Amino acid sequence: MASIKNFGIQGVGSDVQFGKAGNRLVSEAGTFRVVNSANAAVRVVVANAVSATDAVALGQLTAAVKTVQDELDATQVGAGLNADGSYAVNATGNYISGATSLADAANKIDAALKAADVAYKAADAQLASDIANVASVASQADATQQTLINNLRSDLTNEANARLAADTIHDTRLVNLEANATQSATAIAAELDRVEAAVGLDSDGNYVATTGANYTNGASTVVGAVAALDSALKLVDTAYKAADTAINSNVAVVASDLAALTTSTTANAVAQQ
Repeated sequence: MASIKNFGIQGVGSDVQFGKAGNRLVSEAGTFRVVNSANAAVRVVVANAVSATDAVALGQLTAAVKTVQDELDATQVGAGLNADGSYAVNATGNYISGATSLADAANKIDAALKAADVAYKAADAQLASDIANVASVASQADATQQTLINNLRSDLTNEANARLAADTIHDTRLVNLEANATQSATAIAAELDRVEAAVGLDSDGNYVATTGANYTNGASTVVGAVAALDSALKLVDTAYKAADTAINSNVAVVASDLAALTTSTTANAVAQQ
């Protein structure tokens, strides 16, 4: 543009100078620069921006930066990071004491949980297998015991009928035999009562429910009581190994008692034949 002079403003082309040796407004490649007579940039005072296209004052920019910094600091504290954003190591953690970042800590916790999940599932499977074995042994023992009792009762009935049909000459022997049979039946019933009491049943073979136990109060059978213990054990993840050892020990005792019961009952039946 042509040279202009107006109240101390003069311009040549895209360069406008304010006053003699004053600051200049230079237009270059679609931008403006404000420089002094030595062509060095100078400060420009602007009002607070009110539109997205306005120039931003330093005070506004500083306030915005502080807001972002405050939120970033709060976020870092909430995430467990240091003030400079670095990871704060949890030296006393159970699984993450060696973690170097939040992602690393999450991965270590994930790995630990996976290991615990695999372990308790394996223990649960073993426990279910042990319970099934106990139930099978108990069922077989019940069947064997009932067969022996039925055979014994049948033998006693047949013997009594045979004696009743005999000649009156054998009346005395019949009386003695009935007395012996009664004593034998009483002894068997007494032994059966002891076996039932040892297993946790009453004299009729019914399960005796517990009222002061922690987990088996609502059980109605021996198998039900074991199942209640199984459910309770699943809730105690940290103690599953110790509980599994105890259950296996109890299972061995029950199996041994049932085996002893079968042997004892068989021996008694054979002895009474």
